[in-house]
Amino acid sequence: MNPVSTNINTPTESTSPEEKVRAKAKAAAKLRRSLSCLVPIQPHGSKRPFFCIHPNAGVVFPYYELAFNLANVQPFYGLQSVGIAGKNQPLTSIEEMASHYIKAVRTVQPFGPYALGGWSLGGLIAFEMAQQLQRVGESVL
Repeated sequence: MNPVSTNINTPTESTSPEEKVRAKAKAAAKLRRSLSCLVPIQPHGSKRPFFCIHPNAGVVFPYYELAFNLANVQPFYGLQSVGIAGKNQPLTSIEEMASHYIKAVRTVQPFGPYALGGWSLGGLIAFEMAQQLQRVGESVL
């Protein structure tokens, strides 16, 4: 996987707050595209985003019904397996998956508390993500 630059033009004092926000959002969007494991199933809403990690099959479509039932008030993101589309090498350990998925989650929500979930293998990965986040002082719901 090639490293992705998230460098943006350095804001100056004359840069408006709106321009700074747009520049940060553009950089975050570029990073999200490079971490193709993040799937915005339902990205709208005023509540804290809910991130669900894939089960054994590596796909997130089993979460679509849950996201639909939460309606447009709950942002809902799925994390699908890296390598599922054959473009990248699959990650081979739960710790490695958790670390990679945390980077993807932080493109949407830089700081906790985080709402994580999953079933089957996804529950184990979500637990490992919570452990890694808590080790660096973040809060997980």
